[in-house]
Amino acid sequence: MNLKSYTIAALAGTALLVAIAGTVQLPQLATALLFFLMGLAVTVSGAAYFKNLQTLNLQGRVISGIAELHLKPDGEEALQQIEKILNRMFPRATLYRYPFSGQSGPITEWEPASRLARQSLEESRALIIYGRGEEDIQLPAGIENLAVVPLGSLNLQALFMINIPPQVGPRNLKTVLEALLNHLGVVFGRVELKQQEQQRCETLLGAAVQAMESHQPVFIGHARRVARISRLIGQRLGMTTEELQQLVYAALLHDIGRWTAAPEDEAEMDHASLGQQMIPAKESLAAIKSAVCHHHERYDGSGYPLGLKHTDIPLAARVIAVADIYDALTRLADEEEAYDHDQALAIIKKAIGTQFDPLVVVAFEEVAAEPGQDHS
Repeated sequence: MNLKSYTIAALAGTALLVAIAGTVQLPQLATALLFFLMGLAVTVSGAAYFKNLQTLNLQGRVISGIAELHLKPDGEEALQQIEKILNRMFPRATLYRYPFSGQSGPITEWEPASRLARQSLEESRALIIYGRGEEDIQLPAGIENLAVVPLGSLNLQALFMINIPPQVGPRNLKTVLEALLNHLGVVFGRVELKQQEQQRCETLLGAAVQAMESHQPVFIGHARRVARISRLIGQRLGMTTEELQQLVYAALLHDIGRWTAAPEDEAEMDHASLGQQMIPAKESLAAIKSAVCHHHERYDGSGYPLGLKHTDIPLAARVIAVADIYDALTRLADEEEAYDHDQALAIIKKAIGTQFDPLVVVAFEEVAAEPGQDHS
């Protein structure tokens, strides 16, 4: 029995008690009054009980999702977890991620939506509107209420939740959303600190590699350019934050064996194998070590050092292979022999299926075609 049913039943019971008492003689008016007060007390206490039960139920659903929220390694996965929590709590409500690109619905064409999203982000608080609420805004047809939840000022995203069950009430909804936003803020703070630390590591690692590249000036900047292109390809392929970071580190280090090996070592072993031997054998570095080792494998199995083919070659190594050859064709060759972007891309596409993974080449072509990409 929900709150509404309980209240109706209690009021009906109260009316029945009063009616029964009313058929008795007038001197028994005190008895009727007592029945009325007892029924009213049952109604009020029952309503309060169900209200508290509903609040505890909402809070319980929040708590059940918060632990998982704090395990998310990056901001996007944290946002997806927030959406899962809200869907679990309010399964009849509809969620829209702002900006509304690729989405359609009554809220996406509503003119005030952008202003509300910006206000929510600027004030770092959820906006809750029931009918004509505190914002004095008339909601569009088909929307009885809505909440605008800021998802972080850095990525400028907000979540619109429409048609929340009315029995939840603005107060409960506000309590729930404030709790979620507080925890989301903690997660974003941790993610931001981790990104800053990773950026420092990238900068230091890039500087160290460039110092080694300076022994052959034509190679100066090669590792950083390969890392930049590899990151773009990895993002297009949908790599996770952790996979992207490992990819960038491996791209920066992919030629480390070329710069640190003694002449006698180079005669016995290729620079990819030498490079992976210089990376400590730790589990946390295994993916980086493997990508460095196999970035000269070929998709058809004719590469080195192990002759791996297809998906036996680590994805990061397949990505670095494309980025590496592109930079070699456009930047490492002598000026009169260097290829422009279109020529280099054509050469790479001819090697699809033999030297390069088709999916990686397609991803590279797509990111290269995006506006603002520097092909110099």
